[in-house]
Amino acid sequence: MKTWIPAVVLLLVIVPTAILTFLAAESFRARELMLENRLDSAADHALRVVGQQVQAGLDTDLEQVSDAMARTAGAGELAMIRDAAVRVAGQREAVAQAYLYVHPWGFLHPADLPGEPVDPLVETIRRQLAVHPDGEILWFTDRGQAFGFRRIMSRRDLYAGFMVFSDALAKRLQTALEVAGADDFVLVAEGPGIAASSLLSRGAGDVLVSDSFSAEGSGENAFRSALREYIRSGRARAVRSLPPPYESVRLMAFTRMHGVPRQAPGSSGSGRWHESLHGWGISLLAVGVVIGVWIVLRAASLEIRKVSARSSFLVGISHDLRTPLASMKLLVESLYLGHVDDPAKRRRFLGTLLAECDRLGQLVERVLFMVRYGQDAVVLRLHPTDAGALVRHAVAAFRQARWPDTDPVAGDGADARMEPVFNVVVADNLPLVRIDETAITQILLNLLDNAVRYGRPPDGRLCIRVELATELRRGGWLAGRSRPWVRLSVSDNGPGMAGPVRRRVFRPYYRAPGVAQEHVSGVGLGLALCRHLVQAHGGRITVDSAPGRGTTFNVLLKV
Repeated sequence: MKTWIPAVVLLLVIVPTAILTFLAAESFRARELMLENRLDSAADHALRVVGQQVQAGLDTDLEQVSDAMARTAGAGELAMIRDAAVRVAGQREAVAQAYLYVHPWGFLHPADLPGEPVDPLVETIRRQLAVHPDGEILWFTDRGQAFGFRRIMSRRDLYAGFMVFSDALAKRLQTALEVAGADDFVLVAEGPGIAASSLLSRGAGDVLVSDSFSAEGSGENAFRSALREYIRSGRARAVRSLPPPYESVRLMAFTRMHGVPRQAPGSSGSGRWHESLHGWGISLLAVGVVIGVWIVLRAASLEIRKVSARSSFLVGISHDLRTPLASMKLLVESLYLGHVDDPAKRRRFLGTLLAECDRLGQLVERVLFMVRYGQDAVVLRLHPTDAGALVRHAVAAFRQARWPDTDPVAGDGADARMEPVFNVVVADNLPLVRIDETAITQILLNLLDNAVRYGRPPDGRLCIRVELATELRRGGWLAGRSRPWVRLSVSDNGPGMAGPVRRRVFRPYYRAPGVAQEHVSGVGLGLALCRHLVQAHGGRITVDSAPGRGTTFNVLLKV
């Protein structure tokens, strides 16, 4: 796989998807927090309404008691005061006992019996007035009972008040909790004298309220234990206290979903989406990290292979240059020292020198192309060219460079026994093609060199064809329509290549397994350079090969 493909997938797909996933998760989280805040606000508002309703009821009770006692206090008749107290207690269900107090002396109603100690309630009222000397209204508890007193405005030392009837207050609180909670919340009241919970309700109401003064063994203790267990199992949306004198009673609000209180964070649908998206985001980032590490390792491995290939390339070039130079030096020394007297032999030596010079020129040209390819700086100069003539010239140059007519060391024809038979077939009436002659010549020389070094034809034959070919377009809006190409083919009858090797043969620095063990020189850049040059011409290069059937490289050039 090409390194840039996973890099593009990582940068354009995985990383943006992970970022968008995290953003979506945070969006769901923000939505969830907004809903949580709204629920908390609504729950707090419901509890505030309950407290306001309870306080308003107690204030109304105290106002009624104060008005009734003020009307009779001016007459000073104890009987009238007693009748007014009884009457107002009968009219207001939360009034258990009405009082008329003269500060600091004590009660006018109910009057203390002679010889009895001072009522502890009097001491409590005196303490309250000492703390709040200008207080118009007093709310407090004494010995587990709740009381409220209000100053009668016509007298600075006269106070009317009442003792709260717990059962009546419990009913009033139950009604307030039911109305405020509705179907959205489970409202709970728990404290001295009050216990309530919709989860443990008995009957049709959402909330059960019990007072703490019920008889022992009535089930109140079990109810309170179950209520506290329920409170510990959840998280209240809002918590408030009742107004004085019931500030020790705690009000709590829980959300209600399908009849079951749900308090755990993330229990809503958005919470589950938030957790799922965070999981997906982490997974995508993990995949991105793995791909990134793979890209880094692959790039490092490729760079190591490039460095090794450059070293091998320099070694191979040094060897290739040293061989013709050694032959040229031997020939020149023979001519210079006068060892060759025969004019015909001298001519052959000079011809060999000329062939070696051509061979050196081809090597230098190949090196230059390799360097330009490595720097991505190959520049083509296109001209209309006869492909058949170019192929014949390239084959002749290759043969002359690799198998010169005379070898002064081994003797005439010694190397000729290793030279394969070149079968060049050029079709008639071929159209001209716009190509860079030097680049196409390098392609042909490289393919011929590979055929000789790797193909090792057992019958000693290489086939080079130049013909007009027609192929269908395989993509674009012209898909299915044909166009003409000039096809250059180099075929050998060697061992061929398997499928995995055939698919990788054009990759830079790739060499088939076992080639190095067979001491065949090369760095794996020749075919990569061929493909680059052919594609720069707008053409294509393909390979047809199978084990035992030889190999054919096809170069398709546009007409």
